[in-house]
Amino acid sequence: MLREAEYREAVRRYKDMHVNGHERRRCHALLLVHRGYSYLEVGQILLVEEETISRWVRQYQERGLAGLTNDPQWGGAMYVRISGTMNTTTDGDIGHNHV
Repeated sequence: MLREAEYREAVRRYKDMHVNGHERRRCHALLLVHRGYSYLEVGQILLVEEETISRWVRQYQERGLAGLTNDPQWGGAMYVRISGTMNTTTDGDIGHNHV
């Protein structure tokens, strides 16, 4: 499924702790599928739905590894720098610290 260069790059992204966690997870899924695990098995390992694994593989097939990167329009948590610190927030909740 993965060409050698893409396999090495997916491994690098998966191991790089500076890569976004969601992207690392997608790379992990792709690597497991490449190793012969079924979408169901990968979903069980990563605690996501089988359809999610299918979507990630489809995104890879359509756009290569670029298809696994985060799109800013996907939503979810965003990070805002406030007074030199990084705070995790959700839409509509910018600037409130959660303790």
